[in-house]
Formats: sequence, C-alpha cells, structure tokens
Amino acid sequence: MPDGYDRDRDRIADNNIRGRVFENGTYLYFRDRENGYEQQSRVYETPEGRIQFDKVKADQGRTFSIEDKSGRMEGRKDEKQLRALRVILETDKKHQHMLRSVEGEYVSKECQRLIDGLKKDFKDRFTHKEISRTEARTIWALGVDLERSKQITPPGQGKQLELPGVGEKAREQKAQELQKRRDKIAVLAKAREAASKFRAVQRFQESAARGRADAPQRIDHERQAHEQARQARAVSAPGREAAERVAQEMAARLGLSRDDQHTAVARETESVSAQAEREARDKEAREQLTRADTAQTAYMQNLVERGIPPEIARLQGYIQAPVIAHERDPGHTEAPTVQRGGRGDEGRGIERARS
Repeated sequence: MPDGYDRDRDRIADNNIRGRVFENGTYLYFRDRENGYEQQSRVYETPEGRIQFDKVKADQGRTFSIEDKSGRMEGRKDEKQLRALRVILETDKKHQHMLRSVEGEYVSKECQRLIDGLKKDFKDRFTHKEISRTEARTIWALGVDLERSKQITPPGQGKQLELPGVGEKAREQKAQELQKRRDKIAVLAKAREAASKFRAVQRFQESAARGRADAPQRIDHERQAHEQARQARAVSAPGREAAERVAQEMAARLGLSRDDQHTAVARETESVSAQAEREARDKEAREQLTRADTAQTAYMQNLVERGIPPEIARLQGYIQAPVIAHERDPGHTEAPTVQRGGRGDEGRGIERARS
C-alpha cells in the first residue's frame, strides 16, 4: 500500500529527475559535502562496462564512493553497476563503496544475489545501508526544495546572472532551515512518546496504590477464613461422636444385631464426615482464591517500589512472584498451588481397568 514517500515520489515522473532529487537530498541530509564527498565521479572503465558513482572522496590514497537508489533495483542497468563494482573492488584494494537504498523498495533476485555476494566477499570495503522510509521522505523533501531553488532559464532568454556564492549560500541557508524543522519534529515526537509512557506509569502507580490500600483487608479476610475453617473442623469431631451415639440408641430401640448397629453407625458417621469434608474443601478453595489475590497485590506493589512498569515487566518476562512470607497467616507454610485440569484419579482408574 502506497505511503507518504511513494506519494511524494510519484509526483515526479521522470526517472532521471527522481534520481537527481534523491541524490541531492542525501547530499544534504547525510552532510556528504562536509564529509569531503564530491558529486559525479569520474567514469570507471571495467570489463563489465562503464560506471560512474554519485559521490566520490579521495583521502590519503584511498577512494570512497557512494551510490544512492531512491526506488526499485532491477534490470540490466543495476545489475551491470553491481558487477562493475565487483571488478573495481577486486582490482583496487584501497577502494571502499557504500550503497544506500530505501527500505521496503523492490530488489530483484539477481540484484539481491549480487549485493549479498559483495557483502560476503568484501566485508570491510562494501556497505549496504537501508534508509528508513521516514528518513527517505525527509531526504526527498530536501532534494525537491533544492531542485526548486535552482535558477531555471526560460526558453529564448539568456542565462540569469548570479553573484558568486550568493546562490550557494541561499541554498545552504534553506537546507539548514529544513534541517531545523526536521529536528523540531523529531523532538516533538520524542516528547509525545515520553508523555505517553509517563501516563502509563502513572496509571499503573494509581492501580498499585489502590491494591496496597486493599491489601490489609484481604490479609485479614484470609486469616478469618483460616480461623473459620479450623473452627468448622473442630465442630465436626463432636458432631461425629453425637451421630454415633444417636445411631447406637436407634439401633438398640429397633432391636438390630451388633453387625447391623455397626453398619448404621458407620453410615451415619460417613454422612456427617462427608458433609464436613465438603465444607472444608469449599473453605479451602475460597482461601486459595483469597491468597492468590493477596499475592498478586503484593507482587504489583513490589514492582512499583522497584520502579518497574507492568508493560516492561511483560516484555522482560517477569512472572508472578509467590506469596511473600510476611503476608501469610502465621503457621501457614504451604505456598498457594494451582490445580491443573485433566483426568483425575477416577479417570486413571478406568484407564487401568481397560488395560
């Protein structure tokens, strides 16, 4: 799907003008002139054909060249340039080259193969730099502005005279203004990003503060639940004894045999015991949920005190910490457990029966 760079570039149909606009834009954006590069190098003769680079610099007996590509890389022309570049790098050990292209633009299989070969065989002397599409759009704007600022002579008229250095100075001033505008946009973008992160951290801290306020109540509730469960277990024991006495008295009145009496007592005892066990399991389930909530709140508080927002905790792979020791009920030494789903003992018993 076309983006802003595509739309800007499509406004110019001529490929030669497109290349010149992008080349001039990179010349300003990357400060190639300040780094000693000159536009339009000499022509290099190779067995693969003639080649000319966009920018060249000679420094202490070494040659540095740059080629800029604003769009697609395909066809015989691009392939010839890459093959000729290989010949130059093989014959001149003091030559270094940088290929600059735009991220996301189409590269044919043959061109990609040639580029990969250059990177493999000339690791220290060949560089392929992919320019982001955001940077490419800024580069294109600089090139277009420079193109418009050039003196254009109307047909049939003489060339307009220009004081030495005036036009160049005006173009440099315009480029500086564009650079300042670009820097300002980047600063505003960073400020918006920082504000967004601050709001996220603030929301997290408020949520953690609410959790800390509720933590004492949760811990107190958990301790009450433990006490109630203990009392329920204590009450169930006398209940079983009373049930046994009642069952024995009823059996005596009904004239049951000793075996029948034992059976009746056992049934009554099992009924009371099963009821007490169900109640105890329900209590324990509620207690586990309460402990899990308490542990989660304490863990969130610990993250806040360490200055770790929840988004960063997820990215770095933090896992929920176990219940902190001082938040447990005294005497309760077991950590909260999670019962996984699956077949229980009954299911495994059936499976053994089949075998």
